[in-house]
Amino acid sequence: MAASATPPEWKWVTENVLKKIKVNGYRQLGYHIRSIQGDRDAFDVQNYSGLGGKSFTDIGQLQFSGRKVFGILNFDATLQDSRFTDPMGQRFLIDYERGGWKVNFGDVNASLLNTNRYASFNRNIRGFQVGYKSGRFEGRALSSQAKASVKTVSLVGNGSSGPYYLQVTQIVPDTERVQVDGETLQRGTDYVVSYEVGSITFVNRTISPSSSIVVTFEALGFNTRQGFIEGVGTSYDMGKVGRLGITAMRQKARGNPGIGSTRLEKFFGFGPPSAPYSLQFEPEPTRPITIRVNGVLQSLGTDYTFDSELPSTFYFTRFMAPTDEIDVVYTPKARATVDGDREVLGFDYRIPLGNGGSISYGQAFGKLKNPLNPSSGLARNLTATTRVGEYLINASLRDVPAGYVSIETRSFNRNERAGDFSISRNGNGIRYGVSTSNSSVTSRQVASTGAVTYSRARVTNTSGFLSLTPTGDQPWFLTVDRKRNKTLGNPSEVDTIGLSTNKQFNNWSYRIGTNYQSGKGPTSFSSGSDIVKFNVLGLIAGVRWNPNTRLAIDGSTSISAVRSGDKDGTGRRQDFSATYIASNRLSWVARYSDTDSGGVSDLGAFSNGSGFGYNGSGFSGGVTTPTFVGSSGSRLASFGAEYKANDKLSLSFDAFLTRYIGSATSNSQTRGFGLSAVWDFSDQNRFTLRADTSSTKFIGSPSRSSATTLFATLDGTLGSRLNYSLRGSTILTGGTSAFKQNGVSFEGSARYFLAPRQNLLFDVIYGGTSGYLPQSDLGANLTYQYQLYESLALNLGYRWRDVRNRDSSSSGAYRANSLDLTLSFSFTQ
Repeated sequence: MAASATPPEWKWVTENVLKKIKVNGYRQLGYHIRSIQGDRDAFDVQNYSGLGGKSFTDIGQLQFSGRKVFGILNFDATLQDSRFTDPMGQRFLIDYERGGWKVNFGDVNASLLNTNRYASFNRNIRGFQVGYKSGRFEGRALSSQAKASVKTVSLVGNGSSGPYYLQVTQIVPDTERVQVDGETLQRGTDYVVSYEVGSITFVNRTISPSSSIVVTFEALGFNTRQGFIEGVGTSYDMGKVGRLGITAMRQKARGNPGIGSTRLEKFFGFGPPSAPYSLQFEPEPTRPITIRVNGVLQSLGTDYTFDSELPSTFYFTRFMAPTDEIDVVYTPKARATVDGDREVLGFDYRIPLGNGGSISYGQAFGKLKNPLNPSSGLARNLTATTRVGEYLINASLRDVPAGYVSIETRSFNRNERAGDFSISRNGNGIRYGVSTSNSSVTSRQVASTGAVTYSRARVTNTSGFLSLTPTGDQPWFLTVDRKRNKTLGNPSEVDTIGLSTNKQFNNWSYRIGTNYQSGKGPTSFSSGSDIVKFNVLGLIAGVRWNPNTRLAIDGSTSISAVRSGDKDGTGRRQDFSATYIASNRLSWVARYSDTDSGGVSDLGAFSNGSGFGYNGSGFSGGVTTPTFVGSSGSRLASFGAEYKANDKLSLSFDAFLTRYIGSATSNSQTRGFGLSAVWDFSDQNRFTLRADTSSTKFIGSPSRSSATTLFATLDGTLGSRLNYSLRGSTILTGGTSAFKQNGVSFEGSARYFLAPRQNLLFDVIYGGTSGYLPQSDLGANLTYQYQLYESLALNLGYRWRDVRNRDSSSSGAYRANSLDLTLSFSFTQ
């Protein structure tokens, strides 16, 4: 009898649902019966991925995605386990688009058309966004809880390329925008950012002490009141008559910020004591911080120290092996995202003029409602753009009073009364133009008590540029700029002239630029400060040689020579890299970087005005802890080579030097080198060996630290039923520290195939340390696994672990037995 055909309903479900959905990741639901003697806290953080105190555990991470499910629905979702892990990882997004409708639900990068610059919205939310477009009408609405707070931070250069710390950790990726002296920069090309630490490092350039850095971004909070946001924006395009836009938004504070739950963050050892460990959030200083290494409680000041400038970064006082398990339990500092309820109603109108020109008018009424410092204001702007022949003319007027507040959003808007005018010409290989601006800027600061203070400054800027492009050549750029401002009665001014170009020919390319600045500014932030003259000479140059596909050499230098009063110094950065592929068997790469902010890293209280009014405004908040400027420097060198002796054996060698000095670094120098070998001695078995040695010295201190480590692994398959993996390591430390440790560790695991769908799993661990806080750790785990389905398995296991201290004064010792029943999901699509 022929097999029955697949029902059409099931075929439709398969084609339109099941084949459209992908699942990746791993999840394990467990129930545990435990018997524990000894240090229960140490057991809790060391076992079941930090959930040793729970009888029921939920561990793992799953990603779900679907495209055109039911023909119309898209979604992405990430489900993490019940531990406090990556705060950016737990997310979901559902999209629906049909006809003129578009709906987004979940974690949305939302905007409200943004036709009005003072009633614009652009940030990450958790909620929904609905858009509709029909003909010339477009509308968009949203309602959500804010995922993150918006910050705009203004910094002053220190003669180095960075890093420049924003004093906020856990920046939401891709939300940062960076300007230097009003010029918008590009990530990767001009700067790199560490989202976890909250720092900006510039590429191939030093930032002069006469320059201002402005960064706007979103940052995740913890133990905070996130706020509730809703809004609607509409736009109607009337063609030649113009375009009309209306926007209404409100932001409501929900709950009270305060000290809340704790976080557990886990690390493995980073090696030498110069290596920083960065927590995802700044700890609350009034609450205790617990740090354990392999279950042993560590002491502040003895075993580790926190950076005085970066409260979320700490250092160990001894070498930490990669096999060391580090557990940190702390309470993140609460940060309020808003200081009260906010409402904004905006209107804008744009009339086209032809040739790409237009006249635009926009206004927005914004108010802040709270019992302590309510405020309100009407922001207005008028902008005109027109083209006359080869000339482009722009003019604008802005009036944003001190009391105006908007819904917090990423932008470079500020409270100011300002006027701008520019004219430029582009044609026949020559471009030139002039621009001028005059602005009265208000800076808004909210104290911890909620009180608001305002400070004002007058900022003017006049600049011109000339670009010459010889036939078939790259252009030469000449820029002239004058900035003036006055704050607290103290005048500051700086004149700049710059020249730059770049060129590529055959296998060579180069870029070169120079600028000269002269100016004067106050020496302190008090009224009537002394005024000191200064000058800065800057140079940036780079060259690349790529004669063939096997060799590439890059070099660049950036110099900022500063003289201020009777002091002078030179900030610099030099970078070099070379990559060579000698053959299919041998290749190597070398890198070198040297940066130093020089002897003059600041110019007193000087500001060129470009950054004034951003570090706290009606559009976003600043930072609660003051930013700092200090001298810094680093020297980084590395060399690596790989050699493939044959198809089964490969060897590698690497060496490095790191040196960091400055107010927010470890102030140390570390040297080291390593050797490794990988040997595939059969088709199903591999042996790996790795040896490393390093030494660290602390600058200005007689303290020294050194370590030598050896790692070996052996894994593969024996017969048709047994898979195995064996790993061993040893560490020997030296130096002047009283906290030296030597150690040895071993791990082994095996999987035996009993029958179809049935496996027997065995794991064993051993670790021992001598010297400071000596300890031994012995454990074993035996599990029977039954495969219920392709991606679903039931596990029944017995676990035993015995941790003993050889020093009666230390913590972390326990003996535990447990019976574990787990349900495991594993998806690898």
